[in-house]
Amino acid sequence: MLFLVSCHTNTTTFHSEPLEPLSHQYVSEDEMFRLVLHLEKLHFRSDEKIELHATLEYLGLENKITIWHGLPYLDFFISDGEQMNTGGIVQNILSSTSLTKGKVYTFPFAKSGSFDESDPNFEFWRSFYNEKDLYLPPGNYKITAATNFSLTAETDTSNYNQNIEVDITVDPPETSL
Repeated sequence: MLFLVSCHTNTTTFHSEPLEPLSHQYVSEDEMFRLVLHLEKLHFRSDEKIELHATLEYLGLENKITIWHGLPYLDFFISDGEQMNTGGIVQNILSSTSLTKGKVYTFPFAKSGSFDESDPNFEFWRSFYNEKDLYLPPGNYKITAATNFSLTAETDTSNYNQNIEVDITVDPPETSL
């Protein structure tokens, strides 16, 4: 059995320039961090692009904190409780990122997941992942923004997780008579 282990200090993060806050904001906050999931609305049509992003802000006592993580350290999950389950693909390398107190880090929505040719829904998944923007078929979905990092390099003993779950509904496209 062969094991490959890598440690890497990363000065590049997966956050972007600030995005405008969207109409609906859902907050999870404790004494260390504020995580906000931004959605334009909660009810969509299947031919309508779903706009969302998340922000993370360090609130702790120090001016900066170094977190230890795989990539990305903030991920998005989508589930309909049945066949639609996306998210959770993380590069399992040990990276570190410094976060400055009071600075808001923005994470645009990005799809992650996997499928293979033997999947009966192969064509759906290929189309879904080939489209950069988020469009969902009609149904009810739970969208989750979740952090996954450690507060020290001792990742087994300092794991920090925070998440927000929001339910949305997607209707069929409008038809003209």
